[in-house]
Amino acid sequence: MIVPGAQFFSAGGRRLFGVFSPARERADAALLLCPPMLHEQIRSHRLWALLAHALAGQGISTLRFDYAGSGDSAGDSRTLDLGEAVIDAEYALAELRAATSSLPIHVLGVRLGGFVAAELARREGLPVLLWQPFEQGEQAWSELQARDLQERRSTRRFPFLRPGRTRVVAEHSVMGFALQERFANRLISARSPFDATQPYVLDADAEVDRCHRHTVDVALPMALSDWAGWIDITGPFPPSDVEHTALRMAARMRGRT
Repeated sequence: MIVPGAQFFSAGGRRLFGVFSPARERADAALLLCPPMLHEQIRSHRLWALLAHALAGQGISTLRFDYAGSGDSAGDSRTLDLGEAVIDAEYALAELRAATSSLPIHVLGVRLGGFVAAELARREGLPVLLWQPFEQGEQAWSELQARDLQERRSTRRFPFLRPGRTRVVAEHSVMGFALQERFANRLISARSPFDATQPYVLDADAEVDRCHRHTVDVALPMALSDWAGWIDITGPFPPSDVEHTALRMAARMRGRT
């Protein structure tokens, strides 16, 4: 069973890395955090550490973990796969349940992690929160490809690259991560995370139009939402913004608005 702090746990023969942050006083609920993927996972790591700490102060125990083939979990990026990520999330959920006894559990999915969280929530009958979600897998894959092409054409990143040319990579990769073809296939065919029962959406004001068919329950401040566009810099995550967002999330998980 997981214990407070950073650790590895077994997931069907794989070794996954996770960090369990228990509620500091009375525990009201527990949250499983399904992180974003690829470069977005790296850029937002600090945010989820701060959020877990803030939620612990609000009576919410949190387990955040890395999918197989990402972060500190076993495997390289070629093993990263949406279907396998859902299986990883199931193992992480079992660990969180064992550590939090009878607490109600919610699932938070961030960006591509929204597809993982929503599928897990559908299978397990759990409430789901979606942080800056994509509406469809095809949309997500198109945005990833467009960003990858932008970066490989960057003369700032590759100063010896002739303008208008595209840097060629030796293998199929996206944003510097080698991937198998099934990653794209699984993502494109994934069910929309909004198919989950009454998803609770956290998004930026500037992105409300993108989610115009869905209610944005918490409008994220810019400092907690523009990280998705970072590549070479790391901006600050103001503690006051994190605390405010954690307060809103905890209220939702306790059944209040």
